[in-house]
Amino acid sequence: MKISRRYARRVLVISLATMVAGGCGPTSTSTSIPSADADIEEAVVVVTQWTDTTELFLEYAPLVANRTSRFAIHLTNLDTFAPISDGRVVVSLDGDVSLSSSTDAPSVPGIFGVDVTPTVPGSYQLHIRLEGDSVRDLHAVGTVSVHADASDLVEPPAEDPGGIGFLKEQQWVLDFATAPAEPREMAESLVIAAEIEPRTGGHADVTTPVAGRLVVVLVY
Repeated sequence: MKISRRYARRVLVISLATMVAGGCGPTSTSTSIPSADADIEEAVVVVTQWTDTTELFLEYAPLVANRTSRFAIHLTNLDTFAPISDGRVVVSLDGDVSLSSSTDAPSVPGIFGVDVTPTVPGSYQLHIRLEGDSVRDLHAVGTVSVHADASDLVEPPAEDPGGIGFLKEQQWVLDFATAPAEPREMAESLVIAAEIEPRTGGHADVTTPVAGRLVVVLVY
């Protein structure tokens, strides 16, 4: 999880299926966070996570007791890389006390808005559960803190934003996919069908990838 600035809203560090790139959400420079409500809204926690079924891109204001944080939950179907267009989403905080908030449908395809208002400071396990007709999934996001007061929020270290700004709404309308960045084997070559068309008055050379000679064998 990283705290970023609101101007980086819904920006994702992406990785193409055929390239190695970052896949853990955006980073951005953030200033100190005073106790005023407006300044709480200026900060945002960003999470990107994959299961075998869905991709979660999440952003929300840091959690403070008795203050409402709006969770913007972006869910992508990894079978089609299309936005999840139906279903109920439940946000759960499990700790010394438990809290759950939910929404019965996305506000727009792929984006579920849930208001979360914790009441007791402490450490919690954050879970986001999707209950859809065609897709059901659970994201165990990890440990989060509910602060007693906004003055408890610590200024995050300045970081180089890096990456490529590319909204989920832009990704969903393209033939585009994301995946975690990790070491993996890549083919040395790619076999494709192609046509060779030399320019007018020019010529094209077709060469073999290995040394040798071409023998034509006629079979009758």
